[in-house]
Amino acid sequence: MADDAGDPIRVVIADDDAGDRKQLRRCIDRSGLAAHVDEAASGEEALALCADGNVDCVILDYHMPGMDGLEALADIRRAAPYAAIVMSSGQGSEEIASDAIKFGAADYVPKRAIAPGPIRMIVESALEKARLRRVVDEQNAELKNFARVLVHDLRSPLRAVEFFGESAAEAVKEGMIADAIDDLGEVSSAATRMRCLVETLDDYCRTVSRIELEPVDLHHAVRAAMANLSVEIAERGAEFSIGDLPVVLGDMPTLVQLFQNLIGNAIKYCEAPVPTLVIDASCEDGARWHISVTDNGIGIAEEFRETVFEPFRRLHSYAAYKGTGLGLATCRKIARNHGGKLWCESSAAGGSTFILTLKDGSRHMPVLAAG
Repeated sequence: MADDAGDPIRVVIADDDAGDRKQLRRCIDRSGLAAHVDEAASGEEALALCADGNVDCVILDYHMPGMDGLEALADIRRAAPYAAIVMSSGQGSEEIASDAIKFGAADYVPKRAIAPGPIRMIVESALEKARLRRVVDEQNAELKNFARVLVHDLRSPLRAVEFFGESAAEAVKEGMIADAIDDLGEVSSAATRMRCLVETLDDYCRTVSRIELEPVDLHHAVRAAMANLSVEIAERGAEFSIGDLPVVLGDMPTLVQLFQNLIGNAIKYCEAPVPTLVIDASCEDGARWHISVTDNGIGIAEEFRETVFEPFRRLHSYAAYKGTGLGLATCRKIARNHGGKLWCESSAAGGSTFILTLKDGSRHMPVLAAG
């Protein structure tokens, strides 16, 4: 499945008529769409091609022998829930279009209307509808998770505020001022924890999914992140080795936030006397960069290297390492908003290596006129 605006989409054409399949493939080829096309002569074949979920768009004939288009549509939606499905038919009618949409198709097109220009518009519109459906589902899942975790994470400091507030009041009544001061300190600590949770959640929610990409020099993004963490870096005496970082297509503010989170975590989760970070980059195909951030921290066990990116997921108690569990979730959200990926590997020297993929931006730099 395409995960980059420049990558070809994968399209499956399902039609029992070889001539219609050839015509549709030719229209897609001539439309200017960057697409890899597979053909299926039946609904069963189409379902088999979509079984791994790795498909962007399916164009289904309404009338096919065996499993007809509507049956195939329902099964494909289960196998590839975010594929853009377009129903086609040689016998166009409002009833067929209504049935197709009701069963989950993004659009319907009569075969007589298939031509390079219209098919491109139809496919692009269907892809956008599928993208929006995925965004809505992901946001709904996030909201449910936030509600569940917020209730859990806020309950503990609220209990502390209630308990120590009552305890402080009793201590004052009994003239035990020192105890009251200690209790009020606990109230303040619990309130600080709640404020930190709310502010971090606000930052996470403000990380928008639609951003304008422009050339960004990663040296500037990393240096800005380090400047924001100057106090933490100075307190721990953290040392950095920064390689030759590229110009990428990105959004400067959110990339600064991403590096700030990664660097801040590397310092916080380091038990060595001196936190050491190595930030470097490599490019294999000239189009996409791999940015690595390697630390000498406590490391992440292999079984947790994916779950650490889940919102509110913490591997350690708040008492051991303060935080809300949203830092890495925010980093991955930023990476995905850039059409990239972020994952974690173990470091050969101990600690962890976080790897970020970003699109090359050097070819998009403005050309300055001479003189």
